[in-house]
Amino acid sequence: MYEKVFFCARITNHLYIEDVRYLIGEDGMMSNIDRDTLKGGMKKLELMVLITVILSGGVVTAENITAQFAAVPATGQVPLDVSFIDLSGGNVSGWNWSYGDGYYENNTYLVPNITSLLHTYSIPGLYNVTLTAFNVSNVSENSTITLNNCINVTPSLVFANFTAVSNRSVAPFNVQFLDTSTGNPVAWRWDFGDGTRINEQGPNHTYEYPGVYNVSLDIYNKTGILNSTIRDGFITVLSPTVTAKLTYVYADLLNLKKIQFYDKSEGVGINNWTWDFGDSSSICYDADPVHDYSTSGKYTVNLSISNGYTNGSTTYMVGIR
Repeated sequence: MYEKVFFCARITNHLYIEDVRYLIGEDGMMSNIDRDTLKGGMKKLELMVLITVILSGGVVTAENITAQFAAVPATGQVPLDVSFIDLSGGNVSGWNWSYGDGYYENNTYLVPNITSLLHTYSIPGLYNVTLTAFNVSNVSENSTITLNNCINVTPSLVFANFTAVSNRSVAPFNVQFLDTSTGNPVAWRWDFGDGTRINEQGPNHTYEYPGVYNVSLDIYNKTGILNSTIRDGFITVLSPTVTAKLTYVYADLLNLKKIQFYDKSEGVGINNWTWDFGDSSSICYDADPVHDYSTSGKYTVNLSISNGYTNGSTTYMVGIR
């Protein structure tokens, strides 16, 4: 895994930029490693992070102290936890940090082995970070470095999504909704399409009446970013009974043997149709079929329907000229 971090340094009175390799171990400590060692040990770096270090910044330094630090990671989504690693040189026993977001931290030799600090950025933005390294016995010995735009905190994107254990059954229908959103949402607002709204992550809701319902979900992250999704007709609550009905018209006024049939059945969730046109032709399974009779006469048309829970049927006498 490669990651870009900021590193600051100064030689005499001149700033410089150089590509150097450093290793950061699991304890957050950074140590130098020469290029030959790096090349020979690449396969052994299983528990370490190989980092490309960017040397940059504006440093004010005392003769014996040089302020320098690394920030890992230097960019990421909010909330962003950044490890600030002190790499200052010289007789340093105190550190003053300014994280650029209004927070400051002061450490001295009274707190032993303070070489790495963790700070959390909770608001998106670019942040300047300043470190002053000094000798507490002689505060005139100090060095300050400021890195402009050192930390880039980007908004945390959230994407609303959901499913349900089941989304089709007879009334009353109890539905277990499942939130499958991404981006670490912290608040949820559901609209079940039947006039009921609720603020839970994975709610359970009962639909009392047959119908087809749209369901929407709004989600929010810590910074108030909103994302929404809506699924039209996501829930189908079936009628406990269905009533088969049909009607028909001439499909072609120049050919009165060609008939357009329409399903006019009553009930929610009807999804299966079986038509028998009464003339020994093949059974048809369309909802609204067109049939062409070959001869004149009277035909008994039968329509059978189902919604997966209950069935219904009807017959109708059709006269063909």
